[in-house]
Amino acid sequence: TANPMPKAVTWAKTNNRDTDFWLDNWGTIDSQIIFDSVYRTGGHQNIAGYSNPRADALIEKVGSEMITYGRDATIEDVWKIVLNGHRLYPAAPPDHRLGDAQ
Repeated sequence: TANPMPKAVTWAKTNNRDTDFWLDNWGTIDSQIIFDSVYRTGGHQNIAGYSNPRADALIEKVGSEMITYGRDATIEDVWKIVLNGHRLYPAAPPDHRLGDAQ
């Protein structure tokens, strides 16, 4: 049964690892925001404690890549790394093109 809660309550529960499941709406179309928050080592919503130096380096590269096709390729690489064997998954399959500025 779904139990909708205000974000302040939800975040307190997830940060304290007091829940088995949580669903959040990011309201974004850019993968970098999700990478920085959820998958970067020390990200503010990285409640699973995920850490991967290669992913962190690529996430940093996403933030500075100015060539669209290069950024898209890096975003795709990050998604491949973070979804391989990780227990925190987006509810909808990621579309690496979400980072495309065109």
